[in-house]
Formats: sequence, C-alpha cells, structure tokens
Amino acid sequence: MIKLREIIKEILAKKKVIIAVAISVALISTLYYFNKAFQYKSEVSFFIDDSETDKSNLDEVIPDNSANVNRVYHLIKSTEMCDYLIDKFNLNSHFKIGKNSPLQYENLTALLNENISVSQMINNGMLIVVKDNDKVMAAKLANEMFKKLDDMIKEYAIEKLERKIKIYDQVLNDTKKQAQEQTTELKKLIDDCKVLLVNGSKLKSENNLIFDLNMKLALLSSQLSGINGDLLKSIRIHEISMAGMKKENLLNLKLIRKAVLDVTSSPLRHNIFNIIGFSILAALITMVLIILLYVEVIQDKTETQLKFKVRKYTIEN
Repeated sequence: MIKLREIIKEILAKKKVIIAVAISVALISTLYYFNKAFQYKSEVSFFIDDSETDKSNLDEVIPDNSANVNRVYHLIKSTEMCDYLIDKFNLNSHFKIGKNSPLQYENLTALLNENISVSQMINNGMLIVVKDNDKVMAAKLANEMFKKLDDMIKEYAIEKLERKIKIYDQVLNDTKKQAQEQTTELKKLIDDCKVLLVNGSKLKSENNLIFDLNMKLALLSSQLSGINGDLLKSIRIHEISMAGMKKENLLNLKLIRKAVLDVTSSPLRHNIFNIIGFSILAALITMVLIILLYVEVIQDKTETQLKFKVRKYTIEN
C-alpha cells in the first residue's frame, strides 16, 4: 500500500522538474501574449438633452425620449457612420485590407462593427466603446463618432422639420384662402342687409329674407371665427417649426466624458492572471503525472516482487 508520506517525498524529490515546467510555461505564455495583437479600449459617454424642450410643443417638434435613444443607437451602427469613419481615418490601410481585395468593404465594416459597442445608461445616457490595436486610433474613433453623431441628429431633425413646414405652409395657405372666401361672402351678406334696411320695406317676403340673411350672417360669423382660430393655430405651429430649425433649439447630445488614451492597459498587466494561472495549472499537471508515474513504478515493483516470491516458493516445493 502506497503511503501519503511516500508520495509527498517523491514530489519534493522532483520539485526542480515541477518548478522548471511552471517557469517554462510562464515564459511561453508571456511571449505568446506579447506577440498577440492586444486591443486597447476607449469610451465616450453622452446623454440626449431634450429636457428643456417645451412639453406642450413636444409632439409637434421632437419625438419622445425613447424614440431618440433608439434612433441614436441605429445611427451609430448605420452605413453612413461606417462609411464616414472608413474615409476619415483610411481604415483600409489601418486594418490592412486592400481596396481591391474580394469583399473588402464587407470585411472592413464587419471588423469595425465588431470593435464598436453601444450601450444605454440611465437618464437617456449612452456609452460608445471602441476597441483597437492602436490606443490612439481607438480614442480618435470614439471622439469622432460622437461629433458625427451630433451632426447626423441635427440633420435628421432639420429634414423632418422641413417636411413639416411644407405641410404647415399648405395648410396655412388653404386656411387663408378659406378665410378670404368666407370674408367675401360675409361682406356680400352685410351689403344685402344694408340695402333691405335702407329701402325700409315691410313686406312679409322681404322680412323673411332679412331673417334668412341674419341667420346666414350669424353662421358665417361663427365659421369665420373658427377659421381664424385654425389660422392662428397654424401660424403658431409654423412659428414653432421655424424656431425648431435654429441650431440652439435642435436636439443636443451633451458630452459626459470624452474618449482618452487607454494608458492603464498593457498586454502583461491584462494577462498576468492568465500567465500565473497557466503556470500553476502546468505545475499541478506535472505533479499529477509524477504521482501517476510513481504509483505505476511502485505497482510494477510490487508485482515483480510478488512474482519472484511465488516462483521461489514453487521451486522450493
């Protein structure tokens, strides 16, 4: 029977081998991680500032917050954003993908999207994380994405307001035309009433005519009042939309923290626990192998001794 003390003694006897294996694995792991492309990380955070927008006019000018957040997310991942970054930083050269290589655009956009992640924070906050082998490029990409995104949001808002203004202009012109027609008819009725009153006729038929004219006059006055109200509302909406197109009134992205160089990360620091873990694992595996080999040797030795005793006993008898 193999005793624990004997196993420990065998391990201690082979401790130089175990240490040598652990050191060798540590050196190999270190060389591997130093030669492996390491990705630095830069983050830019911001929030969508629409808190100062007049809530009574919110539906007319700017959609709700959740729609803004969703739109920002899709714009970050949009083809327009990818194309802009590719041209701005010559990413074909950066990622070493030839412009004439097969599927170069697909491979380039796939790499770019793989290295860019977007997440939502509380209170309309958003975080863009960019990873790259070059820490300077990672920071530049993140900051440039924020600037471009702000421009894209403003362009979208202006385009939407321009479409609304065209509709409001048409409604405004139609309302003005309708008001002019009602005003002309009202003046005609007033003139007819004046003629009847001047003549002073008391015929029953003319009295009925005067009564009808008065009823029409009241109806037209009511309609004209409603049209004037619609006209004032249309003018107000038109003014709001025009004001919304001003730069200071557009939806703003407020920068929380700009992207800076990732100086805290390094291949060794980032992978030190992996290197230590691999070394310990290698040492443990070596110890297990030593124990297994020792047990096997002991068993073989025991079996040999047993066979020798059996043979000796057989010869003697």
